[in-house]
Amino acid sequence: MNFQGKRALIIEDEEEIREILNFYLQNEGLEVEEASSGEEGIQRAQKANFDFVVTDLSMPGMKGEKVIEILKTMPGVGKIVVSTGSLKFEESLVDGTLFKPFNKDDVIAMLNKLFS
Repeated sequence: MNFQGKRALIIEDEEEIREILNFYLQNEGLEVEEASSGEEGIQRAQKANFDFVVTDLSMPGMKGEKVIEILKTMPGVGKIVVSTGSLKFEESLVDGTLFKPFNKDDVIAMLNKLFS
């Protein structure tokens, strides 16, 4: 599947995870922006449209659940994927889940599911 022209926003407080996910997504042809906090992610989503957003659940400051709640009200945000190490999350709130630790195949499978 071709993901050229798709835009993604990564909201993740852990720099290493942000960088890995960014690398995987860019290798699939996506344009990617990053935010290191929920607050920064919301600000970026207010200024640009994204085909999908990957957000962490456990972050300092604004928690992932609140980020998801706000993102769902924003017309410029497409699909929402949560990145988590926890199995205690209501998956029906989002369009997909990326369980940590994840690898490139997990990311590609998630993209195919979102855009098929």
